[in-house]
Amino acid sequence: MSPSVYVRVRPLTGDEIVRSDSELYWLTDQSNVPGFLSKPAQVGSKSKTTRDFNFFSGIISQNENNESTFKKTVNSFIPSVLSGLTSCCFCYGHTGSGKSHTIFGYGNERGIYQHTAEDISRNLLPGLSIHVSFAEIYDDKIYDLLDNHEQLFLRED
Repeated sequence: MSPSVYVRVRPLTGDEIVRSDSELYWLTDQSNVPGFLSKPAQVGSKSKTTRDFNFFSGIISQNENNESTFKKTVNSFIPSVLSGLTSCCFCYGHTGSGKSHTIFGYGNERGIYQHTAEDISRNLLPGLSIHVSFAEIYDDKIYDLLDNHEQLFLRED
């Protein structure tokens, strides 16, 4: 199974709205390959406003919730996990980009990890077990999120 890479576009923050920042728009070609259009072209501007990002598997819009994100991304590899394969899901981005919201949820909206745990629990056959780890990599250090945020140390074989 080859890796899938998705982009999740978050809504503008209050400060971004006050500054009149432009929302990120995207286009897809006939083969549904995503591309981005960062903002409408300004008259006389020499900047390139469109960029091709055809290496992404898909785009999740700012209007989609975490359940939709789960169904588009993680849900597809749960059958592989249940058949004994190893899988990995992680979110990458700068501070404030929405990683924690996507992973853990916020308020009444569950994150993709909760949706994953429910789906695996519902479909796990008797006698089988699942081993999970939750880690955070920040500032060149790795932390165990299931063990009181203890720092871990990487070792090479």
